[in-house]
Amino acid sequence: ASWNAYVDNDDPDAAARLIARRPPDVLVLQELTPSTEAALRRAGLEQRYPHRVGQAGPGTTGAAIWSRYPIGPV
Repeated sequence: ASWNAYVDNDDPDAAARLIARRPPDVLVLQELTPSTEAALRRAGLEQRYPHRVGQAGPGTTGAAIWSRYPIGPV
């Protein structure tokens, strides 16, 4: 699944809870801010996705891939 977290998302916790209800095997995150990443962790998704590349960033600069499966170089 792909989620554009939108830098100005008013309720990242609600979105994270929605993802946690039916988590995909791979989650691609765009516009990932530190506060949205924290919401994903609060929803327990960090344990679901032990394999992660990318990072949260300010504004629209953050991006990451969170996966249940190992991620290798492409």
